[in-house]
Amino acid sequence: MLELYRQLNCTFTDAEKEECVPVIARIMELAQQTRFKGLLSLDEPNKTEPNFFLKTGIALAVDSYKPEEISEYLQTLILADAHKGSELLSRMIMAQGIIEIVNGNNPFAIAQKLSAMLGEEYMKRGPEYYRDFKA
Repeated sequence: MLELYRQLNCTFTDAEKEECVPVIARIMELAQQTRFKGLLSLDEPNKTEPNFFLKTGIALAVDSYKPEEISEYLQTLILADAHKGSELLSRMIMAQGIIEIVNGNNPFAIAQKLSAMLGEEYMKRGPEYYRDFKA
């Protein structure tokens, strides 16, 4: 997913980046839930997930798709819909976050990696910022 991010060579405004902060917070919640209750614990709450893209990615993870398969599937969705701005960035963050969760990475490490997609200023905030973020 990060390769797609580099290939698209997109630039995002500060406002577009700020719109993605809740996405990182949501991924961090999912990562914490997975860490304590396992990947299958995402199945029931996913039934009411309002974001189709995130819902799709979680379903693939719960259904035991490999990280490479999830990445390919989600990249195809990203490219097919030709989103721009914060919609594009949020989908790329969601996709990378799901892959990180499937790989079993620490929620704080995931938050740091995802915040790097927003830039240095967001990394300086630290993972606690995303954990405590209230939309």
